[in-house]
Amino acid sequence: MARAPYELESDNRWLGGWAPETLLGGLEAARSDVARSWVGSRNADGWTAGGEIKWLLLYKLELLRFQAQFIILDTIPCIHHGTCRYKHLKAKGPLCLVKNYPSIPFFFVECLESNDRKKSLEQVKKEGQEALLKKSSDPVGTMKIIDSIQELGIGHHFEEEINALLGKICHWDASQDLFATSLQFRLLRHNGWTTFPENFNKFLDKSGNFKESLSRDIGGMLSLYEASFLGAEGEGVLQQAMDFSRGHLHQSIPHMAPELGRQVSRALRLPRHLQMERLEAKNYMDQYSRTTTKIPALLELAKLDYDMLQSLYKRELGEITRWWKELGLIESLGFARDRPSECFLWTVGIFPEPRYSNCRIELTKTVCILLVMDDIFDTYGSFDDLVLFVKAIKRWDLDAMEQLPEYMKICYMALYNTTHEIAYKIQKERGLTAVAYLKKTWIDIFEAFLEEAKWFNQGYVPSFREYLDNGVISAGSYMAMTHATFLVGDGISKDTLSLMKTYPRLFSCSGEILRFWDDLGTSTEEQERGDNACSIQCYMRENNGCDENEARKHIRGLIGKLWLELNGVAMNTTALPSSIVKACFNMARTAQVIYQHGDDKSTYTVDDYSILKCVMISLIHSKFPLFFFSYFFLSLFNITMSKMSSLLGFFVGLVLVGVVASSKFEELYQPAWALDHFIHDGELIKLKLDNYSGAGFGSKSKYMFGKVSIQLKLVEGDSAGTVTAFYMSSEGPNHNEFDFEFLGNTTGEPYSVQTNVYVNGVGNREQRLDLWFDPTKDFHTYSIFWNQRQVVFLVDDTPIRVHTNLEHKGIPFPKDQAMGVYSSIWNADDWATQGGRVKTDWSHAPFVATYKDFTIDACECPVGVSSSSVAPENAKRCSSSEDKKYWWDEPTMSELNVHQSHQLMWVRANHMVYDYCTDTARFPVTPAECVHHRH
Repeated sequence: MARAPYELESDNRWLGGWAPETLLGGLEAARSDVARSWVGSRNADGWTAGGEIKWLLLYKLELLRFQAQFIILDTIPCIHHGTCRYKHLKAKGPLCLVKNYPSIPFFFVECLESNDRKKSLEQVKKEGQEALLKKSSDPVGTMKIIDSIQELGIGHHFEEEINALLGKICHWDASQDLFATSLQFRLLRHNGWTTFPENFNKFLDKSGNFKESLSRDIGGMLSLYEASFLGAEGEGVLQQAMDFSRGHLHQSIPHMAPELGRQVSRALRLPRHLQMERLEAKNYMDQYSRTTTKIPALLELAKLDYDMLQSLYKRELGEITRWWKELGLIESLGFARDRPSECFLWTVGIFPEPRYSNCRIELTKTVCILLVMDDIFDTYGSFDDLVLFVKAIKRWDLDAMEQLPEYMKICYMALYNTTHEIAYKIQKERGLTAVAYLKKTWIDIFEAFLEEAKWFNQGYVPSFREYLDNGVISAGSYMAMTHATFLVGDGISKDTLSLMKTYPRLFSCSGEILRFWDDLGTSTEEQERGDNACSIQCYMRENNGCDENEARKHIRGLIGKLWLELNGVAMNTTALPSSIVKACFNMARTAQVIYQHGDDKSTYTVDDYSILKCVMISLIHSKFPLFFFSYFFLSLFNITMSKMSSLLGFFVGLVLVGVVASSKFEELYQPAWALDHFIHDGELIKLKLDNYSGAGFGSKSKYMFGKVSIQLKLVEGDSAGTVTAFYMSSEGPNHNEFDFEFLGNTTGEPYSVQTNVYVNGVGNREQRLDLWFDPTKDFHTYSIFWNQRQVVFLVDDTPIRVHTNLEHKGIPFPKDQAMGVYSSIWNADDWATQGGRVKTDWSHAPFVATYKDFTIDACECPVGVSSSSVAPENAKRCSSSEDKKYWWDEPTMSELNVHQSHQLMWVRANHMVYDYCTDTARFPVTPAECVHHRH
């Protein structure tokens, strides 16, 4: 029974008679007992029982449920000089005080009354005892659970337990199981355990190549591909694995079920090892929720953890914003970048876990100041003033700033005071004297800034190596990692301090990756502004005749090599704490996520797109008010007003579901795979195919019944071997699907369009016709109409195929599964053109399909609810009744009218080139629906 509202009045009043130390101490004691029983209790084979894993998840979920029942009241600050001071507060219900628990700093919270969250700790213990009785030895299942935990972003709750299990996994022999061998290798190496690439030699043939028979195991191939990215220099078998798996996965995507295809495409676009943890955790939750093997407790834990972290990030950003405003640099200078939100995004990427809250805040302060200093050296300061400033910085004395211009004095004071404040906190909290090390990083940065200013002032283009060595320093990577090492303060030894004097190679590898991605993402804009040469221009200068595309390709190759080195150096680094090793990986990952879209000149640039995307994905589900996003949006970007209008439309469309977005595409669809081959050009969407990858997009929602349409201009010229598809599909092995597939041809030969219908996972209902116009010269409308009576394929509103409901004849009809809407372009030269006799001529690449005017007039269903249990509810929801009428259920929509029937007959008589119904070689017995169809 809920207690009556009351008012919290005094510092000495504990609610309900419970002191937080008692309550949380009991929870932690129980957790320790459970963890010991989970790791220590094993079956005869030495394996932890699956029930024990589930018990720990249930326990951990209940612990986090206890925490997550609270909503932070931001207006009631509770941290004040290390003690908790209460304010008078009227409450709607019982109030709780959570005291310094690892995932929750000091703050007031309001308890939510929810029946499903009232399960007592004793009840959970009882469930755990019952679960402990269930024994199962399944190392593969255990690895899958660990993998899911880490991909969901909740690995920080299970570090000790995961480490104990990996100690057993490292001695297990996965035999000839490609999936298990690859997963075992990836998990061990990702978590810092020693493992050897020779484990993959058993999958090689006598010629030393991976066996072609492995390509049929899609799950194993995907696992092998993911594992290959953790390879180091000299581990050639892993490079072979990457090339082998990537090639076969690309070729297999068009033949995969939609959900598996999306999963593989995401991995090919950005493998797990390169992903930014917090951004991908939210994406994976949706994917995990649709798997049949999901553990509901694990999914709920991930959602609660995600929401709590978002609240924590919001508080941190509020503190940073207040500090930045009080510092007053922007108001005093008037020319520098005002981007505390962007700076905070970087630190979230590098240190996403809740325990690094203080590190994120202090590190963001240094990055904010770094941006201002960069603006002084790049755009505002005279060269003579810059020389004076660097001399003053090297003295690191307040008296040294007397000779500086006024605006430089302000900057000098801000840097000096902030650095000493951070050093004081490190001394107080970690017992480490860090000021000399922090000071050195700033001196190094300003010397690097000055070197770049000299190059610019003299019109000098440095050598590639000269540029890179200086650029790693000026990018701030050494500064950030050195500050972070002391702020985290874990396991710092004399060897660690010695490394800080010259900077470890681990910092350099990560910093070079950051520098290269920065150049790839911002080079075009910087050259337009007349800035210094970057790595791209330096490489072009050293290699006469090299164009920019070739230089970019070379830089991306160097990034790949640096990842190999980074992986190897990390395995052999002992003087740095594991938290800093992981941070170096995260800095490289964050750089790629933020800058990679600027590497394609046909997409949005870094300043006006990719950072926005990162913030949106990170915060869109945080239940923040719209004004908060407006603050983010306006503070992040220096963009022109012409760009502002289109981006603002995109932004509002994401935040407010149902409100008109900047275009119908962005309201209805999103890129599905190969973002670097997806081009948004004003009102046009373009999908690009080359010998590396195709591309695709899919609807944000699923639908039952109605009409979907696109306007499409197909690939021009010699398009033989290519296929452009527009289709609807549900998910799972028994999926339904309606396909348009446009089969490319040699120049001058007509395009063919193939349609197909899958019902309960069975297709083989192909019909093919030649179009009566050139689909490459202009846009034409392609539509799919679907209701409970028929499926109609239309070209410019002319029906070309009808699939009729013949359930009364015992023939199944697709009317029970919600479908997504998709389009893609891929290479299918093994069958698409003249039965595969004509192959794709890659000299004509890239092949580009262009889209516009996207229309969906259909019944929207919740995403991810295609299971049989909800199918009747969806069908009922999307069918007319006394309370609602849908246009697709009108009597006139139950069959073609006379005019449409004549159009269909004309198409079939004049343009049909293949009909499965008449293919007696494939079907000696005429398919049942062919006997009864009237069209």
